[in-house]
Amino acid sequence: MVGVATDESDAEQHLLLSTRTLRPQTVMDYGIAMPQNSIRSAGGHGRWMTHDARLGVVRLWQLREPHTDEVEGQLALL
Repeated sequence: MVGVATDESDAEQHLLLSTRTLRPQTVMDYGIAMPQNSIRSAGGHGRWMTHDARLGVVRLWQLREPHTDEVEGQLALL
């Protein structure tokens, strides 16, 4: 997952990329605008944290199901 600034504001979009092609698979919609640099790894597949320093809020997110298109064994190379 990557955070991408799409305009001049302080907001960014979070895109889930394909592990094979690095093309966007989906845009994460939290229902609120996310400030830039608000995404962090949560140390597990399909898990991440977002934070808003202005509001002092940290949230843990997790995909309901694995969302991947990697080639078999690809993740073992990392």
